[in-house]
Amino acid sequence: METNTKKLSDTKIEVSFKVNKDEFEKCVEEVLRNIQKDFEYPGFRKGQVPLDIIKKNVSDNFLLEKAAGVCVRKYYYYFLINEKVKAIGEPKIEILKLAFGDDFEFKVQTDVLPEIQLPDYKKIASEFKKEKVEVKDSDVQETIDWVLKSRAKIVAKNVELAAEKGDYVEISLKMENQEESKDAFILGEGRLIGDMEKQIEGMKVGEEKEMEVTFPENHFRKDLAGKKMKIKVKVEGIFNLEKPELVDSFVKSLGNFQNVEDFKKSIREGIQKEKEIEASNKLRSQILDKIIENTNFEIPQILIDREVQRIKNDFQKTLGQNNMSLEDYLKKFNKTKEQIEKEILDMAKKTIKNYLVLLEIVDKENIQASQEEIQKEIESILSKYASVEQAKKDFDEQTLISFAKDRVLQEKVLIFLESLAKDAE
Repeated sequence: METNTKKLSDTKIEVSFKVNKDEFEKCVEEVLRNIQKDFEYPGFRKGQVPLDIIKKNVSDNFLLEKAAGVCVRKYYYYFLINEKVKAIGEPKIEILKLAFGDDFEFKVQTDVLPEIQLPDYKKIASEFKKEKVEVKDSDVQETIDWVLKSRAKIVAKNVELAAEKGDYVEISLKMENQEESKDAFILGEGRLIGDMEKQIEGMKVGEEKEMEVTFPENHFRKDLAGKKMKIKVKVEGIFNLEKPELVDSFVKSLGNFQNVEDFKKSIREGIQKEKEIEASNKLRSQILDKIIENTNFEIPQILIDREVQRIKNDFQKTLGQNNMSLEDYLKKFNKTKEQIEKEILDMAKKTIKNYLVLLEIVDKENIQASQEEIQKEIESILSKYASVEQAKKDFDEQTLISFAKDRVLQEKVLIFLESLAKDAE
């Protein structure tokens, strides 16, 4: 076999193949032997019909077409393995010369992963410093306050008493040319626009007040952004929040806690873990961004198209789960379709760059994923699905194995890069 490779771009090649007639004849024979297994002919048992008889009883075009397919697959994949070419996507195949008793010629165009010249990634990683993680008493108290508030009883306040900061209030609102809406919140926590909550302070149940407010320029509703409008507010209910006492009996009702100190210790450990994960992810991202900043390569368009489509599918699924249309989303976040398209494209490019650079470092460092690690990751992926049938909609078996392996390898290389950073003082 003779090959000639032409580089069409950094991510696409064209390879011309010339298979000599003897090798092509072996491909013809392979096709005939496959046909022979089920071929029936008078005077012979099934599977025992001589090849020359079979050849006379099938059309030349059929035999040549099948032989060409066998030959293309055999020599194309041999070329990829032998030359260590990282092809992606389906190849475009063109038959140039096809006849019995002659050389077989064809050419293939295929997308390939780009050659990536990595910077000194070890040096880059070593220039970063790990963050020292500390949990303050105020962090613990903030969580405790949230827990107590979430378990608080709402008790109606004396109707003679006015609303004040910290009360739970229910209100109805009526804007110009808008339908009446209702809301409920803790007064003073900044739920409403401008000084509306300040104006509600001092109002009693049943009391109504007209307020003039100016909506911020970045308001999610474009029709209201930057506008000054009058809103009628009526207090429908005022309630006290009766928080439970932080005592041993209360924390025992929340879970497997012995006492208040045990509860606080658990909260502190949880916050510590969260902060460590957050600091680790931040450091990894910074290191990877710096490596990519010093690495230039062309991303294959086929990978961009795939990733863009994947992100769009996930985006549509999220909108559906939240009963939101694209138009609703654009209004809420004050964005245009063009902005969303650009954001998705930028996200796709970043994801692919990250993946390809990490993959290159995996090769350089000879990082491996064991079968046990891959199986554990597969179980982790499947655990997020309601059923195996649901998972099969997203993955076939081979794709799942490949996806899990990639995740294991990426995690390992990120751990490796993170380990090179300076320890916190």
